[in-house]
Parts: sequence; C-alpha cells; structure tokens
Amino acid sequence: MKRKQDSIFKGKSWNILCKVRDAIKVNVFIAGIGGNTIIPPESRRYGGSILADPAMGFDLRNVGGDSLSVRSQFGGKYFELKNRFNLHCFGVPVFIDDLIIGNIIVGPIMMNKRLSSEKYVLMAREHGLDAGVLINNIHDIRVVSNVDASSMLGLVHEIAVNNVAMAMSAMSKEIDVNFKGFLKSILKFANVECGSVMAIDRGGKNLIVKAVEGMDKDIVGQRIEMGKGISGIAAKEKESFLIESKSDDNRIAHLFKRTDIRRSLVLPLVDDKRVCGVLNIHTKKSSDSISANLDSINYFSELFAKSAQKNCIKQ
Repeated sequence: MKRKQDSIFKGKSWNILCKVRDAIKVNVFIAGIGGNTIIPPESRRYGGSILADPAMGFDLRNVGGDSLSVRSQFGGKYFELKNRFNLHCFGVPVFIDDLIIGNIIVGPIMMNKRLSSEKYVLMAREHGLDAGVLINNIHDIRVVSNVDASSMLGLVHEIAVNNVAMAMSAMSKEIDVNFKGFLKSILKFANVECGSVMAIDRGGKNLIVKAVEGMDKDIVGQRIEMGKGISGIAAKEKESFLIESKSDDNRIAHLFKRTDIRRSLVLPLVDDKRVCGVLNIHTKKSSDSISANLDSINYFSELFAKSAQKNCIKQ
C-alpha cells in the first residue's frame, strides 16, 4: 500500500477491518461506487486470487448486471454478487449524507455448502480454466450459513458507519466529479468551516470559482487571472501554501490581509503535472486538522484532479 493511502487509512478504520478479515477468515476490501478497487483484497489468502482473476466471473464494474441481487433475509441492506462457481461476495454500502460513496466488499464465501471436487473440475473445463488452480483456491474459501453471513455483514456495517465513511468521502469523487461534494468532504476531513474550489478555464488563463462553503455564494463564477492573487500564484507555480495567520513568503505576504483567519491552505489540483484548479480552505478556529491530515488532503486532491481531467470538466 502506498504511503499516501497509508495516511488515509491509518488508525482504527482500515486496521480494524484487517483484524475483522483475519478473525472471520474472509476477504474484506474497499471499492468505489464505479467498481474501482480503492483498497485491494488480500491476494494470498481467503480466495483473493479468485477476485483478481476476471475469468472467475466477479466483475464489480458490472453491478447492474444479472449477477447482482439484494439479500432480503439480511434486511435488504447489502447487495450480493454471485459468480459462475456459486461463490458469493457481499457489498456493504458506505454513506455520507444519504449519498453512497463506496462499498466495503466481503467475500468470496460459499453459502451453506461446498460442491464436490468433481463438480469443480467439470465447471473449470466448461470455462477453459485450470481445474487444479480453481480447486486450490476453492479450498481456501469459507463455507458459512445465512446466520453467519448476516453477523459478518452486520459487524462490517457498524465499522463502516463509525470509521470508514470519513476516510472514503473524498475518494468517491474519483467517480463522480462534484465540486461541492469534494469541497464539503475536504472541509469535514480538515475540520474547517470555509473554503472554495476553482477550475481553470478552457483557455488556461483564468481560474473560475466553482463551489464555496462558509463564504459569500455570490463569488461563484468569478474569475481570477493565473498568477494573480494567492490562488493564481499557487496554480501558476504548482505550489501549495500552508499559511499560519500570516506568511513570510514574499510572493504572497502582501496578499494575506485577513487577520481573523488562523490557518489556511491553498492547494493546486494537479493531475500528471497539469493544473486543473485550486482548492482553498481556511478557518478562524484553532481546532482544525489541516496540518495533521495534510498528506491525506493532498491524496484526496490528486484523486479529484485525476477525475476532473478524465471527465473533461466543462467550464
């Protein structure tokens, strides 16, 4: 796992899920709302190699296909993916303000019984797979009852509600470019009350304010020339500024006139060396978490910038 991903899932959120995974001996991993893997499954245990092999029939990107259903006996809370070898994965949706932002996936597991080795050999031949590899993986997968599965999912659901939602909130924007949603997620994560997101116009000469929180909403749509103001300098020079009440940087010291602001961060949104916008957040309080979560904010912003470029933001 990369250092920046470590910074996001450090502490109890991902560590607890790892402990749950090893306690129940079933893979647990995290996927975005579009099926992209955010935190991968354990590939060496618990049937992880089956999840990584498209030939095995698990495709999280095809969540609208015939393999998807909802288990009514589990209260309709979780979706189910079933592959061609009668293996099951269950998705536990993670919400922020009633918006699904991702899923914790539990599985694969076998429900109630394991088929005979002969049956798996026949199924492997039918799909042109190595029967020995399939059977070796099959024997690493737990057989559970409906009651056991329900208990597992309930436990993972509680962990998701209490720990994972905040860590995943900005990641969801890798799928759905949403300036306001991205900004709200960052403000929550940094524990600050004010901020804005700007995007570069098609000509690359101006920044346009796309979303604000805790500020005058009339500034949405305003333009700032590249190289002008703190945001313009950050975008032009691809450099972030973490400012504590005032700045000693000669480039921006004369521009920082709000003495009531205790801390602010101006961060260019960069994907593959190309700037697509600027994130500005600031607070008048002393209890913010900007510095403590700076690595994570940088990572969230990189994901958002990548999504913004991929989805061709229209100005």
